[in-house]
Amino acid sequence: MVIGPLFCLEPTNDEAKELVRDHRMRNPFDNLVCNGFGVESIGIGHTPSKADGYILAVLGRSGRRSDVQIPRKISRKYISRVHCTFEIDHKTGVIYICDGNGESRSSGGRSPTLRLGGSNSHGFLNGRAVLLPDLNTELFIGAEGFGELRFKLIWDEDRAKVLEYGSRLSKIIEPPSRSVFSFASASRSTSYDSSAMKTNLAWAEIKELATGSSTRLVKAVDVHSGRMMAVKILQDPFRNNYKVPSLTKEVKILQKAKHPCIVELISSRGWGNGPIEIFYQHFEENFADVIYALDQEQGGKLILQDICRAVLHDILEALVYIHGFGIIHNQIEPRNIYLSIDGDRCRFYLGNFGLSTMEKDSEHVVDATMLYMAPECFEKKPKTVAVDIWALYVTVIHAMDEIFRANTRHERDYAKICEAIQGVVNGGDKLFGDSKATGLRLSHLKLMAHPNAGQRATAAHMLQEVIELDRDSIHGQRIHDSTSITDPDPPAKRKTLLQRLVGYATKRE
Repeated sequence: MVIGPLFCLEPTNDEAKELVRDHRMRNPFDNLVCNGFGVESIGIGHTPSKADGYILAVLGRSGRRSDVQIPRKISRKYISRVHCTFEIDHKTGVIYICDGNGESRSSGGRSPTLRLGGSNSHGFLNGRAVLLPDLNTELFIGAEGFGELRFKLIWDEDRAKVLEYGSRLSKIIEPPSRSVFSFASASRSTSYDSSAMKTNLAWAEIKELATGSSTRLVKAVDVHSGRMMAVKILQDPFRNNYKVPSLTKEVKILQKAKHPCIVELISSRGWGNGPIEIFYQHFEENFADVIYALDQEQGGKLILQDICRAVLHDILEALVYIHGFGIIHNQIEPRNIYLSIDGDRCRFYLGNFGLSTMEKDSEHVVDATMLYMAPECFEKKPKTVAVDIWALYVTVIHAMDEIFRANTRHERDYAKICEAIQGVVNGGDKLFGDSKATGLRLSHLKLMAHPNAGQRATAAHMLQEVIELDRDSIHGQRIHDSTSITDPDPPAKRKTLLQRLVGYATKRE
């Protein structure tokens, strides 16, 4: 739980120091003024605001509306009743400053009475800016020469910790009600303008996710919209020019593969004139994380059975779409399937198209992880979209069968891996304890693991099978709003898959 402020506004000129003293004398019991780092400062995020919802603090001329009132005797002109608000995104924990007087929107992003500064300042866009350590570190309120207030933003943690604390704080705040303050949040949706992002995209790194010999993958935030992104960076495209064709192909494929169950390509830039940056939709969780977490939990095996059905439905939908274009994903495995829980919706997404290719160009593509490799790949035969069907089947049995996981985790003999897979397909044997039960539960999916690629089921055929299974099964609780799926169980009869996943996510935090 967050105890202290998320950050402090440390006064750096006489007018700002006078405001802090004035507020402390007017409101001796509100705890908004704190001793930041040896200097009396205004703390943000540790005391409730007069505003409701996800507004942390309001600064302005109005004593009724503002948490910190700016009297005329200190800043003599150009202070609005609600001059600026500090707000938190309840989904991501990102902190914003929002311009309450509207001037930053009518002055080309530069408000004369509300400005941001510092060595890494990006200013306002559409009346809003993201606040993070080492980003937009100075705040100027009022008109220069008329009692302008100057503050320095002081943080006690790095960016990743700040977002973690912000996320925790947002979960204990009551959602907004209709009030005089709700306009500040409602007027600025957390959605983003994709055209603006492509032409004016500025981002700040939160933490590194992965690194290779020539590329880095980082979690980042758009400093204007606050949207979380994953960014793949090729630092020196001239020195690492052998990487450029594969990145170009990945971007072209993702531009074509726009589907609700496929990770979104937001934008890319730097082709031919600098570091190549590719921006993707970001997710905190992947299917491998879920498998590992539920494997440690009592009753996790039963939850995984329901989750696997949802995974099959969503990923098969994605495969039906990309296979229609002749695209082979070529790297389906748990770590490349991502999970998003948003309110009463949950969805799985297919991501990481780094090894993807068009079916007609598949002879020169690198093979996927051995465990998920189809027989024709091992035998160096031409690849078709059927390799994705095999990999998805193995992904599901890897999740559902802990004995299969244990026996294949470090296996490097492909013949033994195939033997284990076919043991599940045929109902199991004594070497794979849970595989018999797993095989029976997956009996309707056997054609996904046919050794002959030409006789393997298609994604469209298997999607129809899964939909029919969900219609008929008494355990077919779906978590989508699809009208093609029905649930014969009353909602109150047992925990839904969504409740289980939300419980898992809450427990993890």
